[in-house]
Amino acid sequence: YDYEGASIVLSKAQKISPKSYEIYRGMGLIEFRKANYKDAILFLEKANKIYPNDVETLTLLAKTYSKQNNYSLAQKNAVKAVELDRSNAAAQISYAKMLSQFEGVEKGISYLNYLINQFSYSIELRQAMAEIYEENQNYLESCNIWEQIKEADAKNKKAFLGLGTCYQGQA
Repeated sequence: YDYEGASIVLSKAQKISPKSYEIYRGMGLIEFRKANYKDAILFLEKANKIYPNDVETLTLLAKTYSKQNNYSLAQKNAVKAVELDRSNAAAQISYAKMLSQFEGVEKGISYLNYLINQFSYSIELRQAMAEIYEENQNYLESCNIWEQIKEADAKNKKAFLGLGTCYQGQA
């Protein structure tokens, strides 16, 4: 990915439209992907100040604060994102992963199971569950879920990659 090129384009756009929260969110996303969480937070907080009800910004803030092990701010942003849009899968997944990281794997998994009971069609929620298990080196459970996803969607690339990681972790 051309982070430098994207940063240049967004900087030019920011000069034209300095009050655009989308531009600041984009800059924050670039820094997040570069694992530069301190700068990501600066940009994302600017975006949030301009438009405090943007679910995408709040979700990314929650993920970024989680990466910095800042539970209170991760929770604050994840909860607000979910409250604003309960049907937003990315916000729900971010909240579940935050629960898993700070309150234990069972809390995150339990929350995802609750959501899956409500939105049984969502493969994204199952993927998040497999990822949580995988992050906590529970490869058996992760493989089981990736297998279920593969059965439901035989062309799901994430399922095949997840299975590869699981099998590698079990070896």
